[in-house]
Amino acid sequence: MWRFHGDANILEMSQHINEKIVIHEKRQKWSQYPFRTIQEMKYCDKGGNYRVICSVYAVDTINGWYYYACVVCQNKVIKPTILFAEPEVPSWWCEFCQRNVTMVTPRCKLDLLVQDQTGESKFTLLDSVAASIVKISAPKVMKGLLEKVEIQAMLPPEIVGIVGKSYGFGISFDENNNSSGLEKIEAMKVWGLKDILWKRTKSLHQNSTTSRKKQCTNVFKINESG
Repeated sequence: MWRFHGDANILEMSQHINEKIVIHEKRQKWSQYPFRTIQEMKYCDKGGNYRVICSVYAVDTINGWYYYACVVCQNKVIKPTILFAEPEVPSWWCEFCQRNVTMVTPRCKLDLLVQDQTGESKFTLLDSVAASIVKISAPKVMKGLLEKVEIQAMLPPEIVGIVGKSYGFGISFDENNNSSGLEKIEAMKVWGLKDILWKRTKSLHQNSTTSRKKQCTNVFKINESG
């Protein structure tokens, strides 16, 4: 169990964890991962990271579009059951830290229903990735909608605005999806349509160049053997 002494230590540890997350994201080079259609991704024999171009046709609100997280570990917190005999029970319980916490922050979690010419799927976007597509963070969205957002099925206009648009998604596909019948697809990166189409064109050009080089090498070897 972690022990903390004062808000200063809590915030310092929170910043340290966030810095590690940012460093990990910067190290992720998506140019090394192939482009796939939704159908190709679903029927792939093994899991992995892929780039997919598709359109958002709806936002699944069954599980809401945000959650509250501990400011230290950034994991989801839950509201404990308050008993009448215990009026001083702290507001939230963090399973990861195994302690009651009072410092929490709202974080986005979008379940996007997407489609391309080959099929449909659902991509989950967590906080920083969701903010990159919505262009605003969960705390800022909620600041002006504190009363309305308690009904999680109600989407703010910033989120509604992404429906009907196309994006490029860097996704992490779980190889156990096929055996379990459940889709557990998390989007780790989002690109605008113009940017991802340029990346797609560049990838096709590189593949074509590599293929021509291999053909030339094979012809040269045949001539030598002849």
